[in-house]
Amino acid sequence: MEDKENHQVVIFDGTVYDVKEYAPIHPGGDHYLMERLGKNIEQDFEDAEHTKSARNVMKELPIVGTVNSSSDSASTSS
Repeated sequence: MEDKENHQVVIFDGTVYDVKEYAPIHPGGDHYLMERLGKNIEQDFEDAEHTKSARNVMKELPIVGTVNSSSDSASTSS
């Protein structure tokens, strides 16, 4: 999913993260993130048994919004 500002986003723990800059350096390859754009990646992240270091990388990604708790859609703010 790309928004009007050309973000490439995934959802994790209710937060919408822009992975555009990180995807090319993702250790497993950018295709893992590109296949999940616009989606909640919590289960995939846990299934991959990411390390604490990976969790810290996640916290450093640009945040572009949060998930509206009344639906599965994401809202972004500029």
